[in-house]
Amino acid sequence: MVESQRPVLIERLQRPELFDHPVTGFEVMETHISYILLTGNVAYKIKKPVDLGFLDFSTLEKRLFFCEEELRLNRRMAPELYLGVVPITGSEDDPRVGGDGKVIEYAVKMRQFHEPDRLDHMVRAGHIKSEHIDDLAQHVAEFHQQAKVAAPESGYSTAERVRERAMDNFPHINPCVNGQEQKQLQNLHDWTQDSAKRLAAAFTGRLVQGSVRECHGDMHLANMVLVNGEVRLFDCLEFNPQLRWIDVASDVAFAMMDLDYHDRKDFSQRLWLRYLEHTGDYEALSVLRYYLVYRALVRAKVACIQRQQFHALRRRQDRDVVRHLSLAATLMHQPTSLPLIITHGVSGSGKTWLTERLVERTGITRIRSDIERRRSGINAVARYSQQNIERVYQGLLQLAERIIGCGYPVVVDATFINAGRRRQFRELAARLGVPFHILHCHAGPAELVQRIEKRAQARPDASEATVAVLQQQLQSREPLTADERGLCIDVDTTSAPDWDRLIAVLQL
Repeated sequence: MVESQRPVLIERLQRPELFDHPVTGFEVMETHISYILLTGNVAYKIKKPVDLGFLDFSTLEKRLFFCEEELRLNRRMAPELYLGVVPITGSEDDPRVGGDGKVIEYAVKMRQFHEPDRLDHMVRAGHIKSEHIDDLAQHVAEFHQQAKVAAPESGYSTAERVRERAMDNFPHINPCVNGQEQKQLQNLHDWTQDSAKRLAAAFTGRLVQGSVRECHGDMHLANMVLVNGEVRLFDCLEFNPQLRWIDVASDVAFAMMDLDYHDRKDFSQRLWLRYLEHTGDYEALSVLRYYLVYRALVRAKVACIQRQQFHALRRRQDRDVVRHLSLAATLMHQPTSLPLIITHGVSGSGKTWLTERLVERTGITRIRSDIERRRSGINAVARYSQQNIERVYQGLLQLAERIIGCGYPVVVDATFINAGRRRQFRELAARLGVPFHILHCHAGPAELVQRIEKRAQARPDASEATVAVLQQQLQSREPLTADERGLCIDVDTTSAPDWDRLIAVLQL
């Protein structure tokens, strides 16, 4: 972003002799709270002396503190990018980077990355791939699991604080909209207020159980970049601890919402699928929809602030506001149908392949027996004992009930070759009053063996099934009853199904 009038300091810093490293050229980027001076291999981020209420950089002492906080916090996720905090001395008209004398400003010194490797650019260019999303999910999950946990008495992300943060978006957005958008904004205001009251106990429960942590806080695609082929998060929200000590669900919801905004709902759902597989935090579903809407409104608010600061960009910011409001209005609606779907088929029959694509196309929540079996922590041999298998299925049953209770349809990816276990899930669907379907996946015997052998040689997978396990399943499986076949959708996984028809039949 470039505005017509930059501070003298920013202009005077654009001299190669001021730096102790090679400079190949200068470029200045501007946000609503900082200037970033690019020199070729190194970037310098200088905070604006602004007080926007939710952040205060108004004094030199405050800017130093937040520069040091930015360094501390971002080194948790991208240590290779964050090099240090450097003083700027001299005068605005004749500055020095480092050195002795009176300090007039501070800058965060960073390794400069290749701008097209930023994930928002990659997604627009169509260069982002499934493996990038999988890497991001793993990176975020590991970061969240290692992050400091807020004590319940800390005051962070209490139910009232969560409500206040969300409601604070509306006064900023209101002056930017009129007509149809004004009505839409009022609907979102009412929904947010009502949802905050309804979810108060859930917010409190998340805080008590340790889900509020020192997170990133600003996890949208423009704050992610590929470094040596791996996704790195940068530009953590350092200026307000209340906006950083948040529910992990709020953190990952930001990235999901932004993928939705860039018309990659498939990647948004894949990110959530992988994150849940890594963390097992299915309780986050109770608050996910609220945070998705909240994050869309945060971006609308930021667009409004930028609109006021960057007059030349008003038309683009107006579009951003409208699009984020429209996305928020879409995200706040709960599905009208909440089917409980189970798979049926031996190992290698394509259950995971099929359900993964259903997740990406529809947003259904998947729970996978192979993942939950490994999560138990029991050694590989004992994991397949009858006692542990029964424990895993009981866990899947409880998870399925919880997920539907949170307002999401669910598909359970397991063999379900035992008729009694199929019956338990059918009875659960009847008790909850939701549709029930069986996805019968199958392929020829040679294909089953080939898939299992190929999977064993490929990258690690949660499934530990061998050809011997397959043979045992084929011998012990209990066929679908005539009654069950009336609930069954047959899928030959040797070719892609008619997705539109399948999704319609499943009522997704």
